[in-house]
Amino acid sequence: MPQLKQCLGIDLGVHSVKIVEVAMQKRSVRVLRAATAPTGVQPGMPAEEVRNALVSTVKTLLKQEKFSARKAIFSLSGQKVFIRRFRLPLASPDRLQRIIQYEARQQIPFPLDKTSLQYQHREIPGEREVEVLLTAVRNDEVRDFMQVVRRCGVKAVAVSVTTFSLFNAQAFLAMDEEKVAQKIASLTAARKPGAKAKEAPPPEAEGSEEEEFSYQDVRAFVNLGASTCDLAIARIEDGEPNFGFARTVPLGGTELTRAIQKALKVERFHDAERIKTTSTSLAGAEPVEGELNEDAVGAMSKVAERMAGEIRRSIEFYMTQPDGVAVDSVVLSGGGAMLPGMDAHLEERLTTPTVILHEPPEGTALEWHEPAGSMAPYQVALGSALQGIGLGSLHVDFLPEEQKIIRDFPYKMAAALLAMVIGTVAVAANSGRDYAQKYEAEAQQVEMLVQRTAGSVRDFNELQNLHEEVATNFEHLERLWGDRNYWVERLTRIWQVKPAEVLIEDIRGGHEGEFRVTAQSPQEVSASNFVAALRNEFDEDVIRDGPTLTGMNQVEGGRWQFEISLEFRDKRNHLRVTPTPTPGQPGAPVRPGFPGRAPRF
Repeated sequence: MPQLKQCLGIDLGVHSVKIVEVAMQKRSVRVLRAATAPTGVQPGMPAEEVRNALVSTVKTLLKQEKFSARKAIFSLSGQKVFIRRFRLPLASPDRLQRIIQYEARQQIPFPLDKTSLQYQHREIPGEREVEVLLTAVRNDEVRDFMQVVRRCGVKAVAVSVTTFSLFNAQAFLAMDEEKVAQKIASLTAARKPGAKAKEAPPPEAEGSEEEEFSYQDVRAFVNLGASTCDLAIARIEDGEPNFGFARTVPLGGTELTRAIQKALKVERFHDAERIKTTSTSLAGAEPVEGELNEDAVGAMSKVAERMAGEIRRSIEFYMTQPDGVAVDSVVLSGGGAMLPGMDAHLEERLTTPTVILHEPPEGTALEWHEPAGSMAPYQVALGSALQGIGLGSLHVDFLPEEQKIIRDFPYKMAAALLAMVIGTVAVAANSGRDYAQKYEAEAQQVEMLVQRTAGSVRDFNELQNLHEEVATNFEHLERLWGDRNYWVERLTRIWQVKPAEVLIEDIRGGHEGEFRVTAQSPQEVSASNFVAALRNEFDEDVIRDGPTLTGMNQVEGGRWQFEISLEFRDKRNHLRVTPTPTPGQPGAPVRPGFPGRAPRF
């Protein structure tokens, strides 16, 4: 990926969109602009409406805040990405790639041919091993995400992961100004044609035992979003961050709001959200405004306990790894971190010092955009933007391959090709007179050839007429087959638009074009998403009165069972209703033993 001097980082959150624009300076990075805006997305909203809301919010924010850059990096939710870290023996690049592909087949829980696979590795000092960070995501997840990205009005130069972007932001803040200045100098030198990047100075040959000792600071970075909680653990040794662990928990601020809405029996989700942000707090902190709503706090505390439990289990899992150690501190970010008392609540439950970074720590090389306020909600967007200018520690990119080809095509090469084409045209114009004379002579020869082949042309026309007659017969056969193929085509299209988490139990069809689909899903919202997908797939001229969601109920195991009814207009019924003959009609059949009575059908 080409390194940019200026880049946007865009965090497409469910509750709000965050955008950060950064620019590389000589010895530091400056945040030119940072802004956020609510999306207006409500729980249970159809997927297409969610996408439209995200696109509209991004475009409005870019226009209102006057962001100047038009190249951006987006981040997929870590919940959709498979992440594994493991060690392998040191080997040649080709052999290492084959080993990693083998490990991927053993560990990734979905087919590799339907997966985008990324990995990066680093040699472990003092050992003949490499540490591999393997990431994978299903191709359909990337396609769904790109439906939003392509409509945002900016050029996507990469697609990262939220946990990695969170790590990149915090890892950059952990580096001192001198290390950042060295990296910027190396990147600047690499951009110059024919120039080589400066090599890092060699380590000193001698030193005391105290100088050889390196102190490790292990930090857990937690980003509390609306629908997920991202966790990234880093080992920071001598100012150099090393990735340790990542996990995304499907629990966030929306669950806090739902708990308040249910406890207070508030009809609108928006009203419950307002109560959460103004009249609640944790760990005895003061609310933002007004009096404390005790009932809301009680309902919200139960969900906050679950959050703390999930974070604690993730940290404990990391500590059980071969290179895992105790976490020294927790750094909170995201919109959920701004809830009064959230930092104190997690610190008490995790028994680990917990802080919120509202501004860059002293001694870092980041110049924050002060009008944006606290930098805590912008950590994922900031980490994405830092990757765009080449200062991210992790460089994972799930941008589709066709877009990578367009992005990486050298502009200088394109200019050279254009100059070559122009030169070719100029040469052709000068030599055109010579070819004109040759053309006249060849035209006379062609005319003589046409006269000799006139008979063959007549034969060809007769064959063409015969071909058209055969084609007409095949069209008749195709119309007959079309009715038989009707059900297969409809079932295939219904199956293709089905959300991945939905399990279809039964599909029944009637002779008039009616369908009834019975399915199960672990999420209630999947039923609405399935209905919306069917509505988008079939045109209004094809589908009649539907699709309609019926029979929604929860079954054993916490899964939701539902039915979807839909009816198609374009089904032709070839059944003919035969009137029941009466006894007096000539030729009316009579059942044996029942004289004078017509049979029933």
